[in-house]
Amino acid sequence: MNAPRSLRRRIFRAIFFLTLCAVLYLALMPNAGHARFKIVPEPMYRWLEATWHDDFGNIVAFGFLALVTFLIGQPDAGSENSGIVAAFHGWLADRNARLACLLASVVTIEILQIWIPGRTSSLRDVCSGWSGIFAARLLAEILDARVKSAPSAELAKE
Repeated sequence: MNAPRSLRRRIFRAIFFLTLCAVLYLALMPNAGHARFKIVPEPMYRWLEATWHDDFGNIVAFGFLALVTFLIGQPDAGSENSGIVAAFHGWLADRNARLACLLASVVTIEILQIWIPGRTSSLRDVCSGWSGIFAARLLAEILDARVKSAPSAELAKE
């Protein structure tokens, strides 16, 4: 197993789980008015809670989560996982499956917000979350294309 690649994957997995926890916490915690951000001054809080900034926050949060998800990479062929874990890893090795899970998670979060006090569910939040996910998918494809073309460019120079 390639040690730097394995280390990079572990770092991305740790970042993924931390980001997932942060996104879920911020999206699903009850909103009891201004008690949510006690350290933020009142004018700044109103500015942060404006609709445009809420959309921007959704784009950034789900975009970052999606980018880390797409950059985790495929599991190694000789991994020790077996059974259900191996099947799950095999299924999630496909970027389209990851994309489907991310898109479904945005919809699920918005549905769950219906029953959370102080939260509102909106189609606008779904669209902004999906925008971040699609932007991350595009960025991940660009990064992969650069990585795949880099060795060929070096071979062409020699």
